[in-house]
Amino acid sequence: MNASDYIIAGDVNAKSVWWGCDADDKRGSQIMETVAELNLEILNTDSNPTFAVYRMGKLCSSIIDITVCSASLINKIKNWRVDETFSTLSSHKPILYELNPQNFTPQKTITSTRKFDTRKANWEVFKQELTTESSSNQINKEIIGQIKTTQDLDIMVDKYTQCISAACSKAIPLIKPKKAKKAAIWWTKELTLKKEEMIRIRRRIRNAHPKRRNFVIDLYLKAREEYIHSIETAATQSNEEADAADKSAATSHRSYEFLKFPISHVKYLNRQQAIKGTENFYFESDKGIYTKSLCPTYEQLTLTVKALAPNFAITQYLSNHGYHKEYLHRFKITNDNKCP
Repeated sequence: MNASDYIIAGDVNAKSVWWGCDADDKRGSQIMETVAELNLEILNTDSNPTFAVYRMGKLCSSIIDITVCSASLINKIKNWRVDETFSTLSSHKPILYELNPQNFTPQKTITSTRKFDTRKANWEVFKQELTTESSSNQINKEIIGQIKTTQDLDIMVDKYTQCISAACSKAIPLIKPKKAKKAAIWWTKELTLKKEEMIRIRRRIRNAHPKRRNFVIDLYLKAREEYIHSIETAATQSNEEADAADKSAATSHRSYEFLKFPISHVKYLNRQQAIKGTENFYFESDKGIYTKSLCPTYEQLTLTVKALAPNFAITQYLSNHGYHKEYLHRFKITNDNKCP
């Protein structure tokens, strides 16, 4: 791959028959013109909705997520699909595809029943070992020809299977098990159960009776809300524990313990720290005695300021021309740019 090879994917919020919609809208036509002008290729191959959300008890779905690539990659990307089984917190469904930088060759799926990597087998050694094992277990044409009952046949099959397994162990290397993706450090069994419960209820919506459909949708939305809340709680708690561990390490002169922090949590901590600093300044200052008597807490002060903040619509109505008189102040017709 080189600099001219690229893949672009995202929510374009547009409709076009080129990516599975029933008709084109203005935005979809503009996007297709751009795609054609840049010599790009649309990878969407089916008509499954990429976006789905329940509103007022009704399923709203559409195809507004697209994937495009440069023409040089069109034969190297296969199996584009919308994954209905993978669950996320977004209303947009996951989109999967396979990319091979070289000429695409479908990869063989390794099933759980396979034990040996036959691509690396030494068949000469296998043949020798199988002959040795069969001889030691007295498995030959004469013995097999004397079998008359199904019980004896089953015994012979079991013995021959053991011989094959023994020969494979000496001539064919084992398949290396794939390492499972590590879950987030704060992930718990409870979150897994809530996720499975949410998916199970979501699958029931399609087959629900029309009279019970809204009830099942409400159950799904409630389960999804609980799932999201549990994730946020677990992540926040883990980050707080990481903070405590870092502070403890710093005070005891030990190395820091690093954990992954989401940016949202860092912003949350900065915001809380700023609010706390403002509160301290508000209470420690000698000024604002009357304000403090009306608003004893900083929270009350914040709410009061928001409630009394000038509203453009109200001032527009009362003054008949708006809150600011910039158009008059600019020409020095008035000394103040604020309305009376």
